[in-house]
Amino acid sequence: MGVIWGGRIRLITISLPCRKLPARIPSGPGDFVVLTTPFTFLRRRLRRVLWDATVARPDVDLFYGFDGVPFGPQPAAKPAAGFMLLAAYDPLGLPLVIRGAALAALGGLRPEFGLSAAYDIGLRALSCGLVAQQLPLHFAHIMAPAIGRAAVRRAVLERWNAETGAPWRISPGARPGTLQVRRAFAAPPRVSVIVQPAPDGANRLAPTLAALARGAWPAESIEVLADSRLDTAGAEAGPIRWRTVDTAAGACEAGRRNALWQAAESELVLFLDAGLEPDRTDWIDALAGLAADPTVGMASGRVLADGRDRPDAAAALFGFSPRTWPEQGYVHREFAVPISPLIATRRSNLEAVNGFVAGLPAPFLAADAALRMRLLGLSVLATPFAAARGPASGAAPETDAATFLGRWNQVRDADRLSFPDAPLAGPR
Repeated sequence: MGVIWGGRIRLITISLPCRKLPARIPSGPGDFVVLTTPFTFLRRRLRRVLWDATVARPDVDLFYGFDGVPFGPQPAAKPAAGFMLLAAYDPLGLPLVIRGAALAALGGLRPEFGLSAAYDIGLRALSCGLVAQQLPLHFAHIMAPAIGRAAVRRAVLERWNAETGAPWRISPGARPGTLQVRRAFAAPPRVSVIVQPAPDGANRLAPTLAALARGAWPAESIEVLADSRLDTAGAEAGPIRWRTVDTAAGACEAGRRNALWQAAESELVLFLDAGLEPDRTDWIDALAGLAADPTVGMASGRVLADGRDRPDAAAALFGFSPRTWPEQGYVHREFAVPISPLIATRRSNLEAVNGFVAGLPAPFLAADAALRMRLLGLSVLATPFAAARGPASGAAPETDAATFLGRWNQVRDADRLSFPDAPLAGPR
């Protein structure tokens, strides 16, 4: 541990695992604590960089960098540091820089977690709404990289979960070192599944009802709202309750979708294109377990065609790549817009943004609603644990994309979220 003085920023360096904490960590406006491993060299410009960063973003309390990377030029972006991703995978790592005042407000460091004490700080900070941001350069060279933290990280998350009333169900993720988190339900809540015709012309309701009946979500907790354009032949009464909603009054696709969700009886609303076959029996739980959280605006799953992720017109404009998503999307990720054929949200979210906007092409309606939810402070997630198979889809006309970007191009250019192509280091 040491103290570096100078300028308007004071850095207090604490090596993890720490043998002894300072009697009092300074918490003035210019005090920052650097949590790192022993034998870490900080860039001389770090104080100036922190000063510039805090002037530009005075709302940020945590800054994070790269693991064991030598000093170098402008680095590539790491994943955005949202709580939901942090619960499943640690994108922060070490070193981690936190304001002294924020550290004091969080109750200080918990040295019993060793190297994962920094993860514990990040978890508590982001769950309280504090803001994290990546510094725009390599600011530390770690000589002894942090390793072997996955088991302790789970213990940290389980302790946080217990302290906050156990709102999450925690289970192993798709790869060692990653976790799944889903909202805990005392009993499966009722969900309204909205089935609409697919752009490729698929419009039969019966296969969707059969897939829902085979799923793990209780049939008595599902209601299906079918667009009146669907072919209901063979969709006789069965375990899944369904009804047709007359959408003819909707003058456009947005009006039809608004009529459907406004007819829903449930707070949790799922949109599913006809012709999609869910790939997992727990796909509703995977989507509802994220969309039920009050901080989440919309959650989406994967849509597969011929065993590969299917392109999505709106998501492609924000960096989604079907080629890299299997490698970059093995945990749920915060994203700018959803994968639109398979989404979940809450009815109250749609009411808050006045539903879908007339005049936009159908492939961009969900993305537009999600972006407006993000303006309300809600997040948008994509999860690999809700997947559906379907036929390949054609590209949206360029004029449709231009119409969408006419509303959101400046937001896209200014957006600093990391998208699915952003690199993920190996799980720790």
